[in-house]
Amino acid sequence: MIMKLRIQKKIDVDTLASGMAFLLSPFLALPGIVFGIIKKQRTALILFTIFVALIEYQLIPKTIDDLARHYALFEEMGDMSIKSFLNYLKTRPDFLFYWIMYMFAKMGLSARLFASFVVFLTLNNFFLVFYRFFKQSSVNLFSVGLLMLIFSFQWKLLLMGLRNYMAFSFVFLAFFNAFFEKGRKGYPYLIIACFIHFSSILFVPVYLVFNRIKKQDAVCLILFICSLGFVFIPKEFLLTAIAILPLKGNIQEKAIGYLTGLDIIEEAMLESKSAVVLYYIKILWTYFAYVYLLITYKRKSILRNLVYVLLFIMNVFSAAPDIFTRIGYVARPVLIFLIIYECFRRHKNKLFLQLFFLVFLLYNFTIIYILKDVLFNSLFDMNTLFTYSIFTEDAPLSERY
Repeated sequence: MIMKLRIQKKIDVDTLASGMAFLLSPFLALPGIVFGIIKKQRTALILFTIFVALIEYQLIPKTIDDLARHYALFEEMGDMSIKSFLNYLKTRPDFLFYWIMYMFAKMGLSARLFASFVVFLTLNNFFLVFYRFFKQSSVNLFSVGLLMLIFSFQWKLLLMGLRNYMAFSFVFLAFFNAFFEKGRKGYPYLIIACFIHFSSILFVPVYLVFNRIKKQDAVCLILFICSLGFVFIPKEFLLTAIAILPLKGNIQEKAIGYLTGLDIIEEAMLESKSAVVLYYIKILWTYFAYVYLLITYKRKSILRNLVYVLLFIMNVFSAAPDIFTRIGYVARPVLIFLIIYECFRRHKNKLFLQLFFLVFLLYNFTIIYILKDVLFNSLFDMNTLFTYSIFTEDAPLSERY
């Protein structure tokens, strides 16, 4: 008991030191945060999440970015009556994100604080699942796993898009609670996810069916292998299938809207060769995932079966790049969990771990290059060094670069 009290006291001192450093500068707190993460402290993960939220607070997006549009809508909501706001929501079945935005605006809080809150909540959901899953693991497993999870995020969408990643973080929570935590229910998180972003409905069948599959190991593997054939199926086939499904009006309209014509990624790929290169860098991890799963098909676990099912859904929509990549934002962290688990717990060959690390590293360098103008104009400033100046600086909500 005395030893436990001493350990808790030491953890509290470490946390307190990092928290005090945060009051002066986020960067002063960073070494303590890293040290705390190495010691597998949950509070260190929370402080790291706050650190990223502060980065979000300082970002000045381009006028064409989703974040700039969110900021513009936030400013409009500050002047909206409740009646006007409810009329606005009639066109949006996934309303929860906008409810939160409206409450922030009406309380007189800033658009930047709203965006930072969303980023904090999103990352906290992912890190909470990671901590619960690996808190009993070795220090090496915990540290490498967390680094891989961080590298697996699509940071441009997480920081600039907000809504989609926020929703998928709740999908992640729902899956963890339903499939890996005995006695816990995940459906409240899944309902929240669907009310934040419509695309979360793609994961509802997984939640409803996964634990009810008989001979799960064999069925999930067969589904994954069969889904590889969907790579060669055109989008028109998916459009026909969606049209004949008994879906409700708004849901069917949105689904058909995603599949009709060219989606946002296809349009970009037609206009720019660099967009084509970026897309294939973005999905490069899937090809390594296929090889890894096929080579190691004899391994069995609930985690592996979940990866099989998520990749099955991804592959079904392989003809629609936008949907394909969105599903990957959930499938990719689950795959990381699987690789880390199998490499450190069961199998000593770390080749695929190293390959995935290089793939995600390449992708992150690409994202940093894409965001270089935003990052340079937002963060390379003396005001970013001190916490007080971060909140008092009068920076524009968006700029033309």
